[in-house]
Amino acid sequence: MKRRFLAVFLTAAMAVSMTAGCGSGQGETEKGAAESGSSTDDSGSGKITLKLFSNLPDRKTGQGLVEQMIIDEYMEENQNVTIEVEALDEEAYKTKFKAYSMEGMPDVVSI
Repeated sequence: MKRRFLAVFLTAAMAVSMTAGCGSGQGETEKGAAESGSSTDDSGSGKITLKLFSNLPDRKTGQGLVEQMIIDEYMEENQNVTIEVEALDEEAYKTKFKAYSMEGMPDVVSI
């Protein structure tokens, strides 16, 4: 009986938390974008710039190439989105990551 009550309670809590996070407030979206460091164009055209920090500096081969292809494909499909990539080798990445942790992270970080 206790297990069933707990299962029902947790299911209800998950449902409530999922719907609570799905707000339709336009102001909240713009506020979140401003706080995260991404920028939008004030003219209402919806231009978005995302900053991506990656530890795959070689954008011509391997995983760096795959990551760059995904980024390029996404920007082709979403003309209003620009993704600025900062890709550093492993040691420089670690140093810059520590600096970012003090001043604010980019929108997307490769871990």
